[in-house]
Amino acid sequence: MDLLNALFVIGAVILGWLLQYLFPGRDARRLAEAQERLATIEQARAEWEEKYRRLVGFTPRTQIVEYGPSSQSIIINANEEFEAFQLDYLLDDGVCVVSQNLDSHRGREAQIPLISAHVGRVQGMRYDPNSGVAHIRLRVRVRVLDAEHEVLIPARIENVLVGNAVHRKVIG
Repeated sequence: MDLLNALFVIGAVILGWLLQYLFPGRDARRLAEAQERLATIEQARAEWEEKYRRLVGFTPRTQIVEYGPSSQSIIINANEEFEAFQLDYLLDDGVCVVSQNLDSHRGREAQIPLISAHVGRVQGMRYDPNSGVAHIRLRVRVRVLDAEHEVLIPARIENVLVGNAVHRKVIG
């Protein structure tokens, strides 16, 4: 696609010069200038079209992994490069309880650690004493090609007994 656009631009410039040489009048110069402007506009349009195609095609895949009783992370894989800049801990109805700014999470994959204290705060607000479960959402804000997106992860918090200690586990 880019090669075709480049050939179009080169062809338009050559045609403009040829018309200017064959018809040295004022109208020919105007026509040549208009064709050069048209070629520049066409190239810019093709670049924007490619950027839009990549932006619309952004598809993240998420997973919550556990590294130990109290250490968990969100892993995001995507087909385009992105920058994760904020993690929000939400109640199941979308109300934000805690926000966490993120540093250095850029690329096609990001590993974002969950903070146990933040998970506990959300669980404390929506804990069901009958089932022992708190339904939550995690929202990761990302930038893709200078546009912001939200990656929502529905999850639940469960209490897990490890030895004599109770740990929170986020499952999503």
